Amino acid sequence: MQSLQKPLIIFLFLVIMGFFPAMAQSQSRDFQGNFIKMDGSFATYSGRINVFKKHRYIIVGGSLHFLKYFGDLSASEYIFNANFSMIRPGIGLWAGYKISPGVTLRSEIFYGRLMGEDFSTFSLDDSHTSSLYIRNLSFRNDIVELSFTGKFDIFRNYREYFRRRDFNVYLLAGVAVLYHNPKARAPEFTIDGNRFPEYGSWVPLRPLGTEGQNSEHYDVKPYSNFQFAVPIGGGIEFRLTSRLDFSVEFAYRFLMTDYLDDVSGKYVDLGALDGDMAKAMSDRSREKNSPIKEQPRDMEGIFEHTQLYTYTSRYDGKPYTVLKGYGNEGGTRGGSSYDMYFTTSFKISYILATPFVHGKIK
Repeated sequence: MQSLQKPLIIFLFLVIMGFFPAMAQSQSRDFQGNFIKMDGSFATYSGRINVFKKHRYIIVGGSLHFLKYFGDLSASEYIFNANFSMIRPGIGLWAGYKISPGVTLRSEIFYGRLMGEDFSTFSLDDSHTSSLYIRNLSFRNDIVELSFTGKFDIFRNYREYFRRRDFNVYLLAGVAVLYHNPKARAPEFTIDGNRFPEYGSWVPLRPLGTEGQNSEHYDVKPYSNFQFAVPIGGGIEFRLTSRLDFSVEFAYRFLMTDYLDDVSGKYVDLGALDGDMAKAMSDRSREKNSPIKEQPRDMEGIFEHTQLYTYTSRYDGKPYTVLKGYGNEGGTRGGSSYDMYFTTSFKISYILATPFVHGKIK
């Protein structure tokens, strides 16, 4: 997938450029696979590692995150072409263990919000996005993520923590599991014109089966609230005091699902869905206002692109009037690529350590 290739290639390039030269200078092997010295460099490198074992330490900290979602309701897969009005905050706690001069193992749990909306992202005047403007879908998704990552410093520190560099650059990669639950604001009226008592409230989308997941008439499996992710990124770290650091971190979260936004496949026959809310959430193209901020939509312009279409459901026998291509079986509702999200994080870290230096506690 193109969405994965670009950041993965950049990440692998940085890893090779950052780590391979150092390893090539530090060690080699003979034909039997034994390490041999290269002008004493391996002996020096090995000695530094053994000395550093006494200086391993634990780090704790907090994080402020800003999350940007990429998927069927976003303008682009890449951060610099995104709708920045949909960026939402998150907060986290983390802990790490510095196991070697250049590697820290970290674990973090954070809560954050993802959001997307066709109305504020796409334009009716753009031939490439007009159909997405007409679609008029939206969502918000409060997630809880637990991640396990490795932090790889470009500039290694073989000495005590209080002698570390004032500035460092690092890469990170790992795995994560997250809980998510996409929701959308309930519209004012049902497709029959009756007023929803839930109007304005945020309604969970997964139980509704908006793409036929709960229908016996479609072979579409329900998605899980739990998903795996692969965080990949990097950051810049600044030393503030002998124990305190501040870092700015950027990372993609590559997911194994296309349902962060509850949008992935085709429209289904509305008669196959169970209940007025499921039908209303499946197709919102005829609503006069945007779902989130309830801003007026260009209905006159919409009818220049499409027209009303009435069909009789082959499942419940009722007539349904929709915009042609929206809300009727087989129309395109979403894409097939996996969703992802991007985090810009500001981290504070505190080093927990009491090393002995010349018989004294430092």
